[in-house]
Amino acid sequence: MALDTTEDRFNGVIASLAIKAPCIAVQLTPLTDLEGLLVVDGFQTAEFDRVLVIAQTDAVENGIYNVRTSEWDRAADFDGNRDVAQGTIVNVERITGFSQVYEQREVEPVIGTDDITWRLWYDASTAAACGIVNSLGFTILNQSLGSVTNTVTIDYQLGQGITLTLTEDVTNIVFQNICPGNVTQLEFDIRQDSVPWTITWPATIKWRNGTAPDISSADSITQVHLRSTDGGLEWLGTFSENHG
Repeated sequence: MALDTTEDRFNGVIASLAIKAPCIAVQLTPLTDLEGLLVVDGFQTAEFDRVLVIAQTDAVENGIYNVRTSEWDRAADFDGNRDVAQGTIVNVERITGFSQVYEQREVEPVIGTDDITWRLWYDASTAAACGIVNSLGFTILNQSLGSVTNTVTIDYQLGQGITLTLTEDVTNIVFQNICPGNVTQLEFDIRQDSVPWTITWPATIKWRNGTAPDISSADSITQVHLRSTDGGLEWLGTFSENHG
């Protein structure tokens, strides 16, 4: 007998390897038992809801499940060894908040045997921060900053061009509202006064040739470019020193 198309799509039977049918909620903290009508991410699930499980203590248990009044079962599109690969993504509607997209990171995992791990690939709550960069990725907003008690706070949403005027040594740099799943670029003009100040750069910045910029010249400007492709977990840094 032919399978019902609507039912197949709902259950994910004909979903592709690359993009799965959406889930209604994502589990963000470990669950003792995957059974019953649980509250997941603040959402009261009902039987047959699709839930993305990403945070089990045993990562082998992670994946897409159908909620049941008894023990949950793996969704039809996430119960076979050819159903998932590195890069498989799934959208979570998140009734209690902004929708999110998650990406599976393991290489050819065997479901039920190997770990299934996920990373947040897109979060609609940060869309405002991403929206200020045009389609070509050029910086279109600039912000002028200084430090407060040796800390510089950089809010990506307020602009990717940074004019940083030093008035003290900077020992801490904090990045805010970095867009996950997008290329993030920041351009700095670092301005020294007649008393040269120092900057302790975060260890997450990997400098070209392994050397941070020399900003020791008084009354100079150093241009620094930072680029990240993983939401700010790691930055690649280049610079042009001592513009008089």
